[in-house]
Amino acid sequence: MKKYALGIHHLNIAYCSGNISSYHRQVRESIVPLFNMLFDHPKWCITIELCGFSIEFLYTNYPSIFNDLRELINNGQIELISVTYAPQIWIAFPGKDLIKSIKINQLLLKNYGITPSRIFFTQENFFGIGATTLQDWFDVAVVKDDYYYHFNDHAEPLSSTAPFYKISGMKLLIGWGHILETTSAKLYQQIETASITRNDYDQLVEYLDQIDKANER
Repeated sequence: MKKYALGIHHLNIAYCSGNISSYHRQVRESIVPLFNMLFDHPKWCITIELCGFSIEFLYTNYPSIFNDLRELINNGQIELISVTYAPQIWIAFPGKDLIKSIKINQLLLKNYGITPSRIFFTQENFFGIGATTLQDWFDVAVVKDDYYYHFNDHAEPLSSTAPFYKISGMKLLIGWGHILETTSAKLYQQIETASITRNDYDQLVEYLDQIDKANER
């Protein structure tokens, strides 16, 4: 039996919308350390979701960090998901608004010399059947299980192995949202009670380094 681990880093510069100082803090405390970690471990690859606004903020305020992002994408260490210009509750509005945001974002990324993946994954992982009409830009959608089963009693198999499915011609990766939420809650609890120490982190990094060295042999 095959098992898959799907992880996506969602980085939203405007998490505290309108608080410009928080935008800079996101870069300093989240993006910069993440990029440095990837440069330190050139065999590590991750998927990151960044809206166009966040990328534009890097380009305008942190050109060196923006260049790092582009280099990591070109090196294949970052698989970039970038669907809309800004995080939005697109599912509550007419489709023309979503399409306009997608087109603005596509043009922005083209001007920056960045090629995003053809993966559909948006703010809060919103999903609706209308996403299947966007196949000019996206081949695959990442969907939480509870969102998917709101529209379908059962998954239409694309292959014999989960979590690959399809809906109206679009491939889907269905994530198990309730499991992830339970795991995240436990992790936050451990952090709050300080049961995760710096030593734990150092041991994890050392273990991953050993795996890298073993793969080089």
